[in-house]
Amino acid sequence: MGGRWADVIEKMPDATVAAVFDTNKAKARALADKTGAAVLTSMNQLAERPDIKAALVLVPHAFLAQVSQKALEAGKHVLVEKPTAITPSELEPVLEIAKKNQLCFMPGFSSRWHYHTRLAKELVEKGEIGDLLFVRARYGFGGRKGYENEWRQKKTLSGGGELIDQGIHLIDLARWFLGDFSDVKGSIQHAFWKSDVEDNAFLILKTPKGQTAFLHASWTQWKPLFSFEIFGSGGYILLEGLGGKYGKANEELILGKRKEDFSNPSDTEQVFRQSSPLNPFKEELNEFLSAIRENRDPNPSGRDALGALNIVSKMYGEQN
Repeated sequence: MGGRWADVIEKMPDATVAAVFDTNKAKARALADKTGAAVLTSMNQLAERPDIKAALVLVPHAFLAQVSQKALEAGKHVLVEKPTAITPSELEPVLEIAKKNQLCFMPGFSSRWHYHTRLAKELVEKGEIGDLLFVRARYGFGGRKGYENEWRQKKTLSGGGELIDQGIHLIDLARWFLGDFSDVKGSIQHAFWKSDVEDNAFLILKTPKGQTAFLHASWTQWKPLFSFEIFGSGGYILLEGLGGKYGKANEELILGKRKEDFSNPSDTEQVFRQSSPLNPFKEELNEFLSAIRENRDPNPSGRDALGALNIVSKMYGEQN
């Protein structure tokens, strides 16, 4: 993950990799050599580097809140990978420190920054499909050989399984389109992978207005898939594919309108496909840097991360 972000930063005109910290010293040195950055031997050294304005926190889930807090206490703005923490109670003091120190704290919900999700948001805000009724989404893949031995399958490091991993992306997208959810129901399943975390999560979420989101995140989706469907009173938006790895090679959006006679609208659908590569991490970083320059909350914000984590926490609480 650090190498991927370093490649993005390298292409940014107003950002550079200044320092690297990793408990794996060999990995830290390799990335530092690649980028020309310094190697920190302790997170405490951040406070000694006034030239460093921001930190990217890219560590296993169990350490996200702790490392973010150290960076904020050192006076650095923070862009942190999802889910930002394991529980809401871990995240809340981090948000308080960011607010107190007037620093930018942005969760890494990269699914918001793909071609078709951005276009869908624009179409919804223009009223192209009327008042929103419900969202239906599926996201997942089938793991890989030895996946049961990776850190994501160890609860002490991950905090949970597919729900807090890819499922939280679906929760964030559903909240982005429908708003806060007042009713949270669902189930988690240990279907295939032999570990202490779930490999499938099924959620039914409802807003105070009765809008519903049905979400399924899976580590037993043997054919990788990303499908996100938004239905409104006047039509629908169907999203397929994600980054060339989950379904269609090119991200695709289908816009359909409800016909006055309620007949099948397939013959009038509009299809939008990504024509040129769009790096969601670059778009995400642009938003982070813009929020810092403009002294405003980023989009998404820490409150969005807390809202998503509250749903994850409720699901785990009901299942344990």
